[in-house]
Amino acid sequence: NASNAVGGIIYELKLPTDPREIVTKYGHLWSSDKHHMSKYGHLKVASEMKELIQQHYNNNHNNHHHRLGVWDTDDWCQSWFTHGRIAIPHEPQVTINEFSTKKFALEFPQDGGSF
Repeated sequence: NASNAVGGIIYELKLPTDPREIVTKYGHLWSSDKHHMSKYGHLKVASEMKELIQQHYNNNHNNHHHRLGVWDTDDWCQSWFTHGRIAIPHEPQVTINEFSTKKFALEFPQDGGSF
């Protein structure tokens, strides 16, 4: 996984696999549209991420193994989330999918794809 190559950490919201349990015990984490997180959901994620970062810092503070790279002058950021347009050349099997009204995701085939 790409995070291992750079010493990254992946955060994952831990939830049970049973949808009924998610709704009854964790339903308050989502807004009424059941797609976006509620205020409580955002607070939970923020709290867990803060704890994760603090643990990582405490575990690595004394070994001086901090990775800080240099940004290339050609680096830039682009978002396609709200309009579905992307100017980055990509393989034809990488597609833009409108998964909700005016919300777009970049989809990669299971065997991968690249920009």
